[in-house]
Amino acid sequence: MIIIKQTINRPRISKPKIERLASFVLDYKNKKDSSISFSFVGNSFILKLNKKYFSKNCPTDVISFPLADTKDPFNFLGEIIISLEEVNKNAKKYKNSFVLELYLCVIHGILHLFGYKDKPKKEYNKMIKEQELILAKAVKSKIV
Repeated sequence: MIIIKQTINRPRISKPKIERLASFVLDYKNKKDSSISFSFVGNSFILKLNKKYFSKNCPTDVISFPLADTKDPFNFLGEIIISLEEVNKNAKKYKNSFVLELYLCVIHGILHLFGYKDKPKKEYNKMIKEQELILAKAVKSKIV
């Protein structure tokens, strides 16, 4: 099950496409019966989380909170928070569409739930390679 909550009005996201992409990633990682919750927020909210949990005084695009209890009867993997403002900034910075950047953040957040890390650089590169592979397969399969 994929749960989606959007707390800011702009830009609007396509919840069905996010659900299909997230389900595709879970299936690809052999966790198709798992659940994830997504919250699409603004920078002020994600900044508070980044300060509280990571001692960083800046907004970020995606934060993942894996569920520690592996005996969860609902097979809930965790919560992913995505700042739509940061996604928009990154889309401009990397000359991607907003939608492409959003899909990358969705995949990136899910990979964090599976234990992928942003540091050290070797781990980050491994994560980016997996993220791009999954997105390419999702596009090829017309999931998104």
